[in-house]
Order: sequence, then structure tokens, then C-alpha cells
Amino acid sequence: MVEFRIKQEDVMVVVYLNGDNGNVVLAGGMPQYLDKYHPFVEQMKRLRCNLFVPRYMGTYESSGEFNTKNSVKSVESAIKLAKKGFGLELFGDSELKWNNERVYLYGFSYGALPSLLQEEEVDKTLLVCPFISMDYHLPNSNGENLKDTFEFLQRAYPNCYRFKANDVVEDIRKVQLPNNKERLFVVIGKNDNSIPKEEVDYLKMRYNPKIIEKKEGHSIKVEDNILIDIFNRGL
Repeated sequence: MVEFRIKQEDVMVVVYLNGDNGNVVLAGGMPQYLDKYHPFVEQMKRLRCNLFVPRYMGTYESSGEFNTKNSVKSVESAIKLAKKGFGLELFGDSELKWNNERVYLYGFSYGALPSLLQEEEVDKTLLVCPFISMDYHLPNSNGENLKDTFEFLQRAYPNCYRFKANDVVEDIRKVQLPNNKERLFVVIGKNDNSIPKEEVDYLKMRYNPKIIEKKEGHSIKVEDNILIDIFNRGL
């Protein structure tokens, strides 16, 4: 499998061209780094879905400041690239082309937040083990304490995640979620100890999405048959 890199605006997008069964834009979790050997990349190949993975601005190969606004911009840039149907890959300086008829947005964990906030048109939005608000992730809450997580990233990955943890937490706390989100699917992990039930309940109340339960806990993995149903038939 060939791993391509395409610069879209200020965002580095890693691209895997796998076939003609749609295009998946992955807004990933943190920390998370996918390469061509990652099981999710292999799954997209198996499902014949092209995969576009933006590196959030302020992380890895993307320049700029890391914040919620720029995470949204990163996701929107990758969607624009997928919808465009062509791009200039950086290694060989050659143009790649792909079928751009269908674009699906897949937001995992932290990636669910910019997936909800972004405004580019997509065919379907899928949130997996979704983080959407700091209110559920403060000390003494039922969710993972994300302040501790961001502080860990600052200490352990200073060159990969270029931010100050306190600034990120305060920035996320100010986020206002949109009132509406169409064609929204939410996959929750049966044994997810990071995302509390209250957070999922809020999503249900605000957007009335289709809710699907998967066997695993807090992970990017969703069974093939569930993804096929969502992508091809919408359940």
C-alpha cells in the first residue's frame, strides 16, 4: 500500500487510494498516528475506501498553532481535498486522481469535536467514541480527565503536539456546538471508560443521531458490517 502526502492549504493530508467505494476523511484522536500498517488503514483498503488523514495544524507535519479553530480548518481542508478529486503528491511531485462522488467524515474521540464544528458538506458524518465537551472530562467527572491527557501530550510529544495544555483546555471550554447536524451517526463503545454516558445522552438530545453500539471500548475500530451499512445504506 502506498502512502501519499498532499499539502492542502496549510494542512498536510496523508492519502491512501484504495478503490471506488467512497472517500473517508479521518479526524483522529490524540495521541494517534496512523501509518500504512495501522489496522484502520488496512480496514479502509479492505472496504475499498480512499482514506484522507489530516494532521491537525500545530501537530506533526502541519504548521501553525494548535487550537479548536485550526483543528476544524484541518478537517475542512481534508474534506475539500477529497471532494476535489485530484491533488499533487509531494514525493514524486505528480498529480493523483480519485473518484470524488462520496465523502464520509469519520471523527474518532477528540476528532468528533472538529467533525461537529466543521461546515463543509459531506455525505455522512460518523462520530466514534465521541468527545464533544470538556464539561464531561474535568476532575471528578465520569469521563477521562482530558486536562491530564493534554498535559501528558505536552510533556511526552513536544515536537508532535506543539501547544500548552492549559491553553488547549480553556480554548475547548469556550466552544459552542452547532444547533443542527444532518446525516449524523454515532458509534459508542460498549466498554468505553473514557466517554461517559452523559456525553452520549447530550448528543442524542441535541442532534437525534442514529446510535450504534460496537463491541470494543474506546477505540477507532468499528466492525466492517457496521461501516458498510452506514456508508452504503445508512442503516
